[in-house]
Amino acid sequence: MPSLLEALERKYFTDCQLENLNGSAEEATSVGTADTEKNLISIYIPRLPPLLSVPELLVLNDCDIDCAGDFEAIKEKCRRVRELDLAQNKLNDWQEVFHILEHMPRVEFLNLSKNHLVGPICTPTVMLPTNSLRSMVLNGTYLDWPSVEVLLDNLPLLEELHLSLNDYKEVLIDSIECAGADGAGEEAQAKSEEAAKVSRRENDVARTNEVNDNNKDSDSSELNSIGTSTAGDETAIPTNETPATPPPTPTSPTGSYITETTRLKRIRPHRKLKTLHFTGNPVESWLEICRLGRVFPSLENLVLADCPIKAIQAAKPSTANANNSYAANSNDCDCNISTNTNRSNSTSEEDVEMPNKMECAHKHFHNLLFLNLSYSNISAWDDIDQIAKFPKLRNLRVKNWPLWERLECTEHERRQLLIARLPNVSLLNGGGIISADEREDAERAFIRHYMDKPEWERPKRYDELVAKHGKLDPLVNINLKPEKRLKVFITFKDKTEERLLDVYFTVGDLKMRLEKLIDLPANKMRLFYVDQDYKELGPELMKYPNKRLYSYNIQAGDEIIVDEKK
Repeated sequence: MPSLLEALERKYFTDCQLENLNGSAEEATSVGTADTEKNLISIYIPRLPPLLSVPELLVLNDCDIDCAGDFEAIKEKCRRVRELDLAQNKLNDWQEVFHILEHMPRVEFLNLSKNHLVGPICTPTVMLPTNSLRSMVLNGTYLDWPSVEVLLDNLPLLEELHLSLNDYKEVLIDSIECAGADGAGEEAQAKSEEAAKVSRRENDVARTNEVNDNNKDSDSSELNSIGTSTAGDETAIPTNETPATPPPTPTSPTGSYITETTRLKRIRPHRKLKTLHFTGNPVESWLEICRLGRVFPSLENLVLADCPIKAIQAAKPSTANANNSYAANSNDCDCNISTNTNRSNSTSEEDVEMPNKMECAHKHFHNLLFLNLSYSNISAWDDIDQIAKFPKLRNLRVKNWPLWERLECTEHERRQLLIARLPNVSLLNGGGIISADEREDAERAFIRHYMDKPEWERPKRYDELVAKHGKLDPLVNINLKPEKRLKVFITFKDKTEERLLDVYFTVGDLKMRLEKLIDLPANKMRLFYVDQDYKELGPELMKYPNKRLYSYNIQAGDEIIVDEKK
């Protein structure tokens, strides 16, 4: 398999052998017959010399590249490269990737999609071009989360990251504030150990007093033995006590934390990343997406298309694992409900309280402007109401939801219901900007849609819009379509009958049906229409066989005269 340098030379630096020119470029060749001769001038245009360096956009995808090659040659030939596409190659060693970046210091965009770069990634031995690399595409690489952490630690200025099609069922990284990573962990551990010692002392004293009350006549040496045991062995844990859960312990020099009961890893938040593509990963819980929001607090664009997310709700952690899942996130949303659970029967100022809370779904997405949730498994309007709470969200895509399949309404009516529920969204499903008139029409349609429904079925948005527009009257159902069947009079010679007539028939259809009634062939008939309100104008000849009857504006009680052709 070729190296990057070989593929590069094959594409851009193929030797260009100029043809050996025999004679001067201005040499004339004499051709022709004996009688006439024509002088033809041959003009030689030499081929361009080889490129001195590759262009700024270097595309070498699907070239079976498995290594870099001569780094000095790469540095010389790729000094102008700003965008590097190495998708669908055979790269499997991250150190090779780091060396490539080292010798292409101006690269801003790197595409490594569908390379076998699963990981793990060791700490790079070379200095990465952290001042230039802004966008990295890792679609279909199946990169594990510890490797993602290493990349984030070494690329602090990264602004765009693509992690689509990597079969992530859960997000195994979470954020912890830098202060907590630097020293708060040790401080929390010391406080926890001290609190455990205090709790054990109090429990031992309580047990000793109980023994004294039940064994007043016992030997005093037994009491002294118990007291000695209590004072000397402070690390002993009574059998009826649950040992305190230790705080997370550091696992990497960068300040990462990992709990003992889960694989969730705590890392510093990456505050420069603004765009994240997470398409096609089988994530079902919004709690996993909230972790991404905590790791990337400056996120502005989030693409979650084709992820089977079931609801836009953060799960409520159980008391048993609340410390593991939320120890590093003590700042709650204003709408959160918190309760405190003590780990022991005794209470103390130094007891560590266990959070038991429900997070807001939008808590960690304060800067989000664009969200793509198309092809999700969301099937409730409540999730749309949750999306409406994202404070800066302006652009939303929610195509192909199971919710839309269950609605008995047109696409236009569905769009109106969405616009009315999303007051901050100005672009919906890739359409144009929602105008003020369209929003007002949608909000009024929303009020009328729910005005006849039971109160318990009305969303909160209904009351907000009623307060804005007032209570509206229902629209009058005006049907301008003509009646389909009418009673008209059919007259032939001196005989008149009242018949039920379908106005969607053509004149030719009417003649065919009158054949049985008056015993006259259709090609021998002439039909005249008489309007009962304008009889003074005389009958109108119905001479076009393909013209439909409703186009004559036929009303009940009008007359059609049948005449025989001569």
